[in-house]
Amino acid sequence: MKTKNLVFTGLLSTFLFSGCVHTVGQYTPDIIIPKDKIIQKVSMENYNNNVVIQNRAGGVFCSLDSMITLPDNQPINLYISDALKSELVFNGLYDKDSFQKIYITLEDFESGSDFGFSYWKFEITVKTQRGYGYKVYSIYKHDGLPNADESCIDHTSHFVPAVKQLVNEIVKDPSFHNLFVN
Repeated sequence: MKTKNLVFTGLLSTFLFSGCVHTVGQYTPDIIIPKDKIIQKVSMENYNNNVVIQNRAGGVFCSLDSMITLPDNQPINLYISDALKSELVFNGLYDKDSFQKIYITLEDFESGSDFGFSYWKFEITVKTQRGYGYKVYSIYKHDGLPNADESCIDHTSHFVPAVKQLVNEIVKDPSFHNLFVN
C-alpha cells in the first residue's frame, strides 16, 4: 500500500508542479512621440541590469512552477531597451551614430500572477552620458484567472501591453525631451 501511495504522490506532484512554459510575443512599435522640442536624434547603449530577477533560464516564474519566457530568451532589461529603441526608430529619432546616447537601466522588477489579481511592475532609470536623467515607475494591473495554468497564460499575454505602457510613460514624461538637447 505504501508503494502505491508513493507512486501516486510522485505522479500527482509531477503533474501539478512540472510547470509549463509560456512565451511572450514580439513588441511592435506604434507610439507617436511629439517632436516639437527635439533638436537631434539619439542612440542607445548600455543594457544595464542592476536588479536580480526571480528567473531561471531567461524567464520569470508564474503560477506554481510555470515559466514566462521572452523571445530568444532575452533578459527583461534587453526586451525593454529594444522596445524603447524600436519606438525611437519608428518615430525617426534614432541614429546609431549619434554622439547623444541614452542609457536605460532596469532598477527593479516585480511580477505577480495571483488568482484574481495580477500585475507587472517596473522601475526604470533613463539618462544621458552627461548624467541627466529621470526615473519611471510603472505598474500594469490586470485581472487574474482562477486556474493556475490559465492565469499564467493570461499573465503572459499582458506582458507586451505592460511594456507598451512602460515605454509610453518613458516617452511621455516631461523630462524625455531633455534627453535630446546638447
